[in-house]
This record gives sequence, C-alpha cells and structure tokens, in this order.
Amino acid sequence: MSEKPVSFYVEKVTSRSVLVVDDDPQIQELIKYFLEKENMIVHVCGDGFTALDLLQTQRFDLMILDISMPGMDGFKTLSLIRKNPATANLRVLMLTSNKHANDVIKATQYGVSDYIIKPSVREEILKRVERALERW
Repeated sequence: MSEKPVSFYVEKVTSRSVLVVDDDPQIQELIKYFLEKENMIVHVCGDGFTALDLLQTQRFDLMILDISMPGMDGFKTLSLIRKNPATANLRVLMLTSNKHANDVIKATQYGVSDYIIKPSVREEILKRVERALERW
C-alpha cells in the first residue's frame, strides 16, 4: 500500500491589531470603521492612561495617538511608551488638528511613524496606516 503525501493549507494571517487613542468618540468610531473595513482588529480608548493600561496586557502592531487629550496628552503618553522596553518599538501615528511645525518636529523626535492632520479623508488615513505597517 503506497502512502500519498499529505498537503496542508496554511492560511496566512494578515490581520493587524491597531489601538486608536482619541478623546473624541466620533473620531474613534470613524477610524475604527475605516480600519475594520480593511480587516484590521481595532481597539479604541479615550485617553493616555487607558492606552498605557491596554499596552500592558495586549499587543498592538500600531497605535494611532491623538496629541490633545485631557489628563495626559499624546506626547506624555508616547514618552512613557518609549521608556518601556516592552513597548518602545511600537509603531505610532500621531493624530491632531494642530498644524504647528513645532508639534511635527516634536513628534519626529519621539520616533513617530507618521503624522495625520485632522480632519483627514479615509484614503489618507489608510495610506499612512499601510505605510507604517509596511515598515513593521
């Protein structure tokens, strides 16, 4: 009796996990909707404290982080992320309605992958997310 080779099909997992941190629930839901349509797993929260808590228990491929939030702004949140060896290399897109050059420079100094100015259209957000994840 001859044995036939057994072939296995292994599905490549392409879903990426993204954490969206913004104090505006409408922005959270809009970005979540865009990314879920692209088969990404999306978690949302409204402040830096909650984001830091989530990062202790879950792994994310990318974080989209608002700069202006109550309690702890995006720069302070990012500073703490970069100081933690477990999260220091997390890809981060900064999201803000602020167009000041100083914020762009500061974000670059913290090692952000890109900078998104609100309001931004779906295509622009997806392009920047894809670019950040390609570098991953």
